[in-house]
Amino acid sequence: MASRPARVSRRSAVEPFHVMEVLKAAAERQRTHGDVLMLCAGQPSTPAPAPAVEAAVRAATSQVLGYTESTGILPLRQAVAEHHRELSGIDVDPDEVLVFPGSSGASPPSSSPRSTSATRS
Repeated sequence: MASRPARVSRRSAVEPFHVMEVLKAAAERQRTHGDVLMLCAGQPSTPAPAPAVEAAVRAATSQVLGYTESTGILPLRQAVAEHHRELSGIDVDPDEVLVFPGSSGASPPSSSPRSTSATRS
């Protein structure tokens, strides 16, 4: 029986996970500016910040919970756009703001034209 050429998995085209570089940059920003609230990665040995716990309790007891828009809820996207407008004078359309729960969710799927495709036989 003739052997078939090996096929390269499309997973090999996925870029590496860069969370450690992001955490390093966030830690440096916290050290130099003191204005970082670390929400980008879990901290299993420390409790959640009190304001986050209080907000979660308020939401869980007073709101109908469910899935949000995949690009982030409109009030948050509007606040981000307003922040950029106030901070730097950049007029940002809230419809062009995307909010994700982490870098993995923001990664394009492997079938995206922007992603690198693996060699296939």
